[in-house]
Amino acid sequence: MWSFPSDHPLLELIAAHRPMVYAGFLYGYVTVWFSTPFVLISIIASFTYIFVARADRSGRSLPLPPYPRPEERSELCLILGEQHRRISNLPAAEPRWLTIPERGLYTGMVIVGAIGTGKTSACMYPYVEQLVGYRAGDRDRKVGGLILEVKGDFCSHVR
Repeated sequence: MWSFPSDHPLLELIAAHRPMVYAGFLYGYVTVWFSTPFVLISIIASFTYIFVARADRSGRSLPLPPYPRPEERSELCLILGEQHRRISNLPAAEPRWLTIPERGLYTGMVIVGAIGTGKTSACMYPYVEQLVGYRAGDRDRKVGGLILEVKGDFCSHVR
C-alpha cells in the first residue's frame, strides 16, 4: 500500500553517494512491513490472554487423594507436595501428589534457602522418612544410603 519512497530527493542523494546506506534503508523498510504487524498481533494476543480470557475460573475441585504411606507404596518415589495448576495459583479440579520417581532419585538434589528457613525440618526430615520407610520391613529390598553432614543432629534424627 505504501511503497518505499525511492523518488524522494533526499533518498536519491543517499542512493547516489552511499548506496549501502540506501540499501539498508530499503531493506529496513521492507522488514518493518512484517515485523510491525507481528509485534502488534503479539501485543493484542497477550492482552487478550491476560485480561479477557479467563480459562482458570475456579469450579468445584475434588479433594487431594490420600497420602500414600512409604510402607504401602508399590514403587519407590519421593513425594514433594501437592500439585495443582502450573501457571495459576488457583486450586486444581483434580489435585494430585507431586512426586519424583525412582529414576529421578539417582541424580543429585539441592535444597536452597537462607539460615533458619526450615530446609532441614520441611524437606530433609520428610524426604529421608519416605526413603527409609520404603519397604523397611523387607530386609533384601529396603533402601540404604550414606549420610554425610556437618552439624551432627541430622544423623541422630535419621538413626
